[in-house]
Amino acid sequence: MDLAHQDGQAGAASDGNDADHRLWLIAGAALAGLLAYLGFLYRDSVASLVNVWYGNETYNHGFLIIPISLYLVWDRRHLFRQYLPQPQPWLAILFPILGFGWLIAEVASAAIGQHLMLILMIQLALFGVFGPKVYRAFLFPFAYLLFMLPVGEFLVPHLQDFTARFSVVFLQMLNIPVYIDGVFITIPNGRFEVAEACAGIRFLIASIAFGFLYANLVYRSFGRRLIFVGLSFVVPVIANGFRAFGIIIIAHLSDNELAVGVDHLVYGWFFFAFVLILLIWIGMAFREDNLPAPIGERPAAVKPTMRDRRAGGSIVITVMLAGVLATAAPAYALYIAGLGGSLATEAVPAPQSRSPWSVVARQSVWSPSFPGADAMLHRVYSNGERDVDLVIAYFARQRPGAEVISHHNRLYDGETWQRTRSYTVNIKFDGHKVPVTVKDLVGPGRRRIVLDFWWIDGGYGSGGVKAKIAQAKGELISGRRDAAAIVLSALYEDDPGAALKRIEDLLEHMAPIGPLLSGIRPDA
Repeated sequence: MDLAHQDGQAGAASDGNDADHRLWLIAGAALAGLLAYLGFLYRDSVASLVNVWYGNETYNHGFLIIPISLYLVWDRRHLFRQYLPQPQPWLAILFPILGFGWLIAEVASAAIGQHLMLILMIQLALFGVFGPKVYRAFLFPFAYLLFMLPVGEFLVPHLQDFTARFSVVFLQMLNIPVYIDGVFITIPNGRFEVAEACAGIRFLIASIAFGFLYANLVYRSFGRRLIFVGLSFVVPVIANGFRAFGIIIIAHLSDNELAVGVDHLVYGWFFFAFVLILLIWIGMAFREDNLPAPIGERPAAVKPTMRDRRAGGSIVITVMLAGVLATAAPAYALYIAGLGGSLATEAVPAPQSRSPWSVVARQSVWSPSFPGADAMLHRVYSNGERDVDLVIAYFARQRPGAEVISHHNRLYDGETWQRTRSYTVNIKFDGHKVPVTVKDLVGPGRRRIVLDFWWIDGGYGSGGVKAKIAQAKGELISGRRDAAAIVLSALYEDDPGAALKRIEDLLEHMAPIGPLLSGIRPDA
């Protein structure tokens, strides 16, 4: 009887294991199918995400995130024996919400928003198919997929400014005469620029992704993980400051024979490699990977019920609901895209001005670039003594490659003119107080300020996020799809404030620009 009883238990256990294995196969296949379908629905967003990884060196690490996440899942594969999928069909109703977020980003041509919604849909698919217990057990591998998001370049100007000031402090400590002008540093035998490529953003983003991974693998206590992640934020920024300082010192001591041109990039990467190795070495001194996982992360033994093992049908229902509901946003995006008419436009009329300002036939030495604009206006206004440039880039309909806010647009060429600093001021324009971004530029023997803002959905503003919100509002609510970038610029000798007052004086004597732009209509 005992032997028969044991045989029965063994058979039941074997049947249970087979059922568990089949359920995991169903869940894995269903998840793969859902992710493939999402990839098809949002294929343009997937393609643009991969293009960012490939085309922007700052985000090359994006190709490594999925393999790393898969490795982390494989490293925790023993958890598959302790948990079973518990699908959550009701979560499928969240796909239209994320889809609406994607739709707003799509009509606003905000790639970062599209990518974020896509990655959140992946998280929702994982949670919906596997359930809360499995998702929590694999929380870090799943959440690590968020590092696929290419974000962080907005920090570049701030990192440039910090690196320049950091270098100057240490140069002053060595009693080396130094003069700083924004991101330009001048010492007796040389002039240096903390360019965008020297801001350290690539190393910072890669360091943060590495810091989270290293902290999860090597540490067990939350406190140590938090400290190491904090170091991954701070160390690369400080290291980049020392890198820039070191390059200037090497150039100074070698009379500009070393650490110039390509040399300083090579020295910089060697230094970053050293700092990363040092960070790892410090981290290894306090490693805890030989200790058990924290209580909250330690999987408890779970005895699957018959209900758990019959969840295959729920998995299929979850995936089918998610697939159907996720289709709504791309379908509506296609409908909106079909509403667009001809992009042919009239020329942008030059705003009239009152005395003492008038348009003069004078060639400007400065010219911004808006390659996707459907119409451009560049006029030089003069009060008889000094000039102000006005540029209007008009877009009949914003679309990929033709946007008011785009990295393709250039307010200066970066060679003849270079930015020293940026700041925000409020100006009175067409009866409205408008926040504008002012860039202080330096060129060969001259300086100028450039201020820019946008006109979207009949209103004015500045800043990329606000522009995208206004664009989405125009597309989805008011039906106003045209937009314009407005740029003004003036030369100065010593006081940029005088140039700003000159621009404000022109605007006071100029006819409103908004009605002129509203009068431009794309030909039907």
